Amino acid sequence: IKMDDVLFGMMRMNNHVVMNGIGIWHDSFESKINPVVDFYFLRRNGLILDSIFNRRNGFRIGAYYMRILLHCIKKQGNKEYFFTKMAIEDFLKGPDMFSTVKGEDILSIPVTNYFEHPDSKNPTAESLLKNNTLKEIHNSIRICLRLSTEWNSVSENYKKNIHYYSSEEFWRNI
Repeated sequence: IKMDDVLFGMMRMNNHVVMNGIGIWHDSFESKINPVVDFYFLRRNGLILDSIFNRRNGFRIGAYYMRILLHCIKKQGNKEYFFTKMAIEDFLKGPDMFSTVKGEDILSIPVTNYFEHPDSKNPTAESLLKNNTLKEIHNSIRICLRLSTEWNSVSENYKKNIHYYSSEEFWRNI
């Protein structure tokens, strides 16, 4: 889900000819909007690609995600904020996360349950960032600093293990 085709192409591009103008026909992306897929899987898998192929360093990746999270807080994009933060946290668990975090469990998350403020008598999807702005800014800074400082070691772990986690053996065991 999200970026798997990019990973496959990048891993197999050693001796291939790339031709422009070849494409596929599929449903429009607008008909497939899903916050879990669009925010969680796209961002988690993007982090994995960046780490495997050295596309960014720890400082740049931390700053990039800090900008995304602060933008979510500013526009009160609760779903985007929650799933982006969750994607970073799962990425930081390293590739062993694939053995413990199941995609079907993530896809079945009841999104609105995560945005209700615990003190509210009538919680709404808008209450998380509206009522906890300073706390979530602090959480964003903390997780992005962690992403920046742990980037090199986590990236090395993904690089060392990508062939196992993309092998038939691993997926048969799962």
